[in-house]
Amino acid sequence: MSDSVDTSKWALVTGATGGLGRAFVRELVKRGRPVMLVSRRRAELDLLAREIQHSGGRADFADPDGHLWRIAFNPQFMPDN
Repeated sequence: MSDSVDTSKWALVTGATGGLGRAFVRELVKRGRPVMLVSRRRAELDLLAREIQHSGGRADFADPDGHLWRIAFNPQFMPDN
């Protein structure tokens, strides 16, 4: 099994701003995986996405009101905590 990561495939992480979700996000980003962040806390989502992007990772987040879900999104990996 190869350790290489296909960076065109995004991981969707729910509960991304705290606890296990945040731990999943950090590990995925460390491994080079782009992440789609989902949480109810908009300000924390924005802060986390900026932190990831500042460190060279790729991140975006789903608006807690669901507006981003209008975009077709097909995650290849989805940890659910």
